[in-house]
Amino acid sequence: MSSPFEKMSARERVLAIVVGSIFLLIFNVVGIKFFLKQVTAYRQQLSTQASAWQAQQILLEKKDFWQKRAAWLQTAQPKLTSPERAGSELLDAIQALAAKNHLTVQNPAINPAMKTANYQSVSINLEATGLWPDTISFLQQLQKPSDFVVVESAGVKIDPNDNTKMQSELKIAKWYAL
Repeated sequence: MSSPFEKMSARERVLAIVVGSIFLLIFNVVGIKFFLKQVTAYRQQLSTQASAWQAQQILLEKKDFWQKRAAWLQTAQPKLTSPERAGSELLDAIQALAAKNHLTVQNPAINPAMKTANYQSVSINLEATGLWPDTISFLQQLQKPSDFVVVESAGVKIDPNDNTKMQSELKIAKWYAL
């Protein structure tokens, strides 16, 4: 018996070889592309896992530090008993500190209490106007780790009414334990 390849004319054989070669070339290109994508994905996954492993090792090495920090948080961070009262108390404290630093507080707005996985927060949006050194002093005195008060967002620009003063748009929050 003769094979189908032997029954073909010379031109048909050349055409079959060319078509077969093109098919194999395309198949190899697609296969190599797929293989390289998989290798890249696995390398990226390995890099991510290696970074996570290193982070866990660092945390494990500093286990005593983090346990002491957690114990300090349990004892020092206040509990939220009344969100409404907490917002008013925070606003009063901010206004007193602003007055001490010669800042004018405008448009204060108490936001509803928010709950996250690690803490609850009561925040206030406000505008404060004053000299640049007074604004910096206010922000430094406001954010003490022991008070759990943070500036969540801040925008500072020159006061359009007085070029010697700064106008700050602040979102100030106090964090409470769950």
